[in-house]
Amino acid sequence: MAYATTKWDAIGVYETGRGTVVEDQRTLYDGEDGDDDGEWMDTLGWDSFNCSAVITSTQTVNLRGSNAATKPADNTHGSAITTALTATGYFSIDRHQIPRWLKVYTSATSGGSSVVTAKVHRFAADRLP
Repeated sequence: MAYATTKWDAIGVYETGRGTVVEDQRTLYDGEDGDDDGEWMDTLGWDSFNCSAVITSTQTVNLRGSNAATKPADNTHGSAITTALTATGYFSIDRHQIPRWLKVYTSATSGGSSVVTAKVHRFAADRLP
């Protein structure tokens, strides 16, 4: 299954000492009620990645990364970046922690659902699909 939305929406533009930073947001899951492999996201140009997850009942939301030269297959899960969420929570990683490819996926679902929203800060010259 694909993520709930296919593109990033710009929700803010900020001037900093390092240049113009754009804040983008994308809904990854909206009421996901099963296990899903997620999709690898190209992180080129990202300055930070934040992800909030609202989990009802029993489900795990995972954040994984890969530094592969090319985009991995969506059914591969790469390496854990943070501890998986088993209750409503938040992932936040900075530029030095962001691998070349990043994905969020759901697992261990035995009831309930999740709503997962991601935000990215990037420099204005970098475009997100």
